[in-house]
Amino acid sequence: RLLSVTDSAGHRVSYAYDAAGRRVGLSAPGGREVRYRYDAAGRLSAVDSFLGAFGFAYDAAGRRTRLSFPNGIETAYSTDAAGRLVGISSSGGRHGKALPDLTYELDPVGLRVLRVLDRRRTAYAYDALDRLVEVRPGDGGHRAERYAYDLAGNCLSGPRRHDAYAYDGAGRLVSGPGFTCGHDAAGRLVRKVEEGDEPAAWTYAYDALGRLVRATRLSPSGETLSVDFTYDPFGRRIGKRVERTDREGEVRVMRAEFVYDGAVPLLETREGKKPVTTWYLFVPGSFEPLALEQEGRAYFYHLDGL
Repeated sequence: RLLSVTDSAGHRVSYAYDAAGRRVGLSAPGGREVRYRYDAAGRLSAVDSFLGAFGFAYDAAGRRTRLSFPNGIETAYSTDAAGRLVGISSSGGRHGKALPDLTYELDPVGLRVLRVLDRRRTAYAYDALDRLVEVRPGDGGHRAERYAYDLAGNCLSGPRRHDAYAYDGAGRLVSGPGFTCGHDAAGRLVRKVEEGDEPAAWTYAYDALGRLVRATRLSPSGETLSVDFTYDPFGRRIGKRVERTDREGEVRVMRAEFVYDGAVPLLETREGKKPVTTWYLFVPGSFEPLALEQEGRAYFYHLDGL
């Protein structure tokens, strides 16, 4: 079992496990700690973190029924007879009713056909291949969004009325609303030209492993933006450098470094005109975010059913 990871910058992330092999502890740079607890069935029941405690509850089938947050908000999940999510509600918090309720209606194959957000209804329609073809708000204040596809499944139109997309013989996108783009022999995007009120030209460069290493934007006014990316041996993006040059030639540079917990970010540090430190917290072993802390302020994620 993995006990610790130390990156090239010296950041060390350590892990602890119980007798069953479940992760019970994480030690992050700077002395921050996260502890994990499990119920009798081995399901995650609590995350005790530097942002407070999160609690989890489940039904007899192992489906999550409740998630409680350090800020006092509790989210409840309801499912239908097939175990599919059909409702999300919340309670608690400083002002009582913290978040709007969400309910869903599903068709026999599980596609969402209706979404109700505090009595605001949105209906969804699909074609015979289960592709989304219409999104219709029920309040009458917004027009319906419609989508069309070619025989290969590429989207040809939507969501705005005059949106249109075109593809080459290899199925690569070559134009869309207000932009055109080009690709290299490997099918990677290498050029994008934006039209309209703020025209600009983007170019993209990749390394030998096909990873994006530079994106550059040039505008007719002479302003440029260049973004460089670096990766670790696992392919995770660990560095970003952003250089902006305005029309007077003034250059501003921002650098960011990332520390990971497996496949998800744990710490982000930005250097520039205003340095920023951001900590991230995820449900272990998943891509589900729980919270982040930025410059001493905590932000909690309350997710819908997607």
